[in-house]
Amino acid sequence: MSTKKVKEKKGLDKYPRTLLGQFYRTMLTIRSFEKKVEEKFLAGEIPGFVHLYIGEEAIATGVMANLT
Repeated sequence: MSTKKVKEKKGLDKYPRTLLGQFYRTMLTIRSFEKKVEEKFLAGEIPGFVHLYIGEEAIATGVMANLT
């Protein structure tokens, strides 16, 4: 029996770079949309109230990656 330890990948190393790139692009798309909504709201082009999702993009990205 071998006593050699198996090196376990930790953190982001266990995910393919292409998948991480997709996650980043998704988060960037969400952030861009939110910034545009903020801009339009402050310019008075969107009436009422808006709740921005800035800073929470990773939540939506992670949830959707696991639902699809």
